[in-house]
Formats: sequence, C-alpha cells, structure tokens
Amino acid sequence: MAHVASQVHESGNLLYADDGDTPYWALRQIFSDSGIGGGASNVLVEVDGTPWDVSLSHQKSGLEPRQTDNVEQLYEYRLNAQVAREDDRRTLALLFQPRLDWNDPERYPQTVPEAAPESVNIRVEKAVNIEPTDTKNLLSKLLTKVFHSLAQQWNAEFFDGELHEFSCLTQLERYVRLQREQAHKIVRSDGVFHRLFHTVADTEGLKT
Repeated sequence: MAHVASQVHESGNLLYADDGDTPYWALRQIFSDSGIGGGASNVLVEVDGTPWDVSLSHQKSGLEPRQTDNVEQLYEYRLNAQVAREDDRRTLALLFQPRLDWNDPERYPQTVPEAAPESVNIRVEKAVNIEPTDTKNLLSKLLTKVFHSLAQQWNAEFFDGELHEFSCLTQLERYVRLQREQAHKIVRSDGVFHRLFHTVADTEGLKT
C-alpha cells in the first residue's frame, strides 16, 4: 500500500561495553595536543557515497576521574555532522561520555547507574532524517572516515559491536510534511486534526 514518506527525529543513549573504557581513552588521545588539538571543523568525508560535513569539539565533563587515572580532568567529545548536499537534510549530533568503574563512593556520579559497566556512552542528542536502525552503523563509519582523513589512528571495531542493555531511546518523532495547498483540509475547524483532538482529548495520560 502506498503511503507518504515520513521523516524522523531521534534522541537517546547508546552504551558500548565490549571494549570497556578503551575507546574513551583513544578519543582522548586523538583530541590531545599531539592529535587534533581539541577539535576540527568542516571535515568532508564520504560514507557509502554520501558526502558529510563533520565538526569535532570537546568540553569538560562533570564527572571526576578515578584515583588511578593519571588525569585531573575528564572530557566529553562532540561530533556534529550533516550531509553536504542541499537536497539531503540528514543531521547527526553525538556526545561521547566516559563510564568508568568508580569504586570510590565519593566520586561515583549520581547520574550514572551503579550497575553500569566500564564503557562509553554515546548520547544521541539529535538524529534528523536518520532511521534509528541506521544511527549505530553510521556513527561507526563516520568516526573511521573522519579520523583517517585527519591522519589519526582509530580502531574501526570500536562502537561496532552489540549495544549494552542500558542503551535507551529517549525520544522518537515521526512526521510528514504536507503540501501547502492540501494542509487546509487537515487543519481547518472541521478537518482531521480537529476531529482527532476531540476524539482523544479525554484519554488519560495523553497530551493533546
């Protein structure tokens, strides 16, 4: 059956524990002064025939390092990417966060579940026009392509395994865009949206 093509917006958390916290320290090394010096902008790469414009940056984390870590400050690493074509509006915004095995109760962050393993959390802050099933595969390919173009060593198997059970989808919106000449039939006072509003208005737990 034919239907109108929809667009999707997604946010959530992808937790990778297969390699422990090793990918996090690998990212830290790349973003160090001996690597890309904290970030990069307008890095053009091609993934499966599609050109992407990628920017990298970092920010201080609110989490404390472990006493055994030889650092005073933890950082989080940001990747923003968008397709470099006017006819394709796919966009991806990711934040890479450390999940360490904090054994010191005074250092253990309240925002991290105590049962969380040593791992890396990738917060999907925004994935626009990318199907949720494609986000995981895309981020791995983007990292590999970007770091290769910047002459940085990166293990392509990082973030390519199974997700931990603590991964979650926090928001998913799917919608269609209406042609202007057809929209008035739906939004007018006796249109479909108005009738739907009155049909579900009294449904408990539903926001209208």
